[in-house]
Amino acid sequence: MESDRYVAQVKHVEVLSLAQLERLALEMDRIGQSRNKHGLVIVKRRAGRGCKTVRLVCMTEEAWHLSLH
Repeated sequence: MESDRYVAQVKHVEVLSLAQLERLALEMDRIGQSRNKHGLVIVKRRAGRGCKTVRLVCMTEEAWHLSLH
């Protein structure tokens, strides 16, 4: 997924460790920087049929600081 300011990878998962999320965020940060954009990871947890969950938008601290300017 890509827009004028962001490049994002969307994951719909049952389980995603923090280490995996960190690797994805770093990868998207690198991709974003190479395109002069902010890299994001958007995660939606699969909680089972009928159980609603929210999407989480994740980025590295560096991407966060750059997005404020």
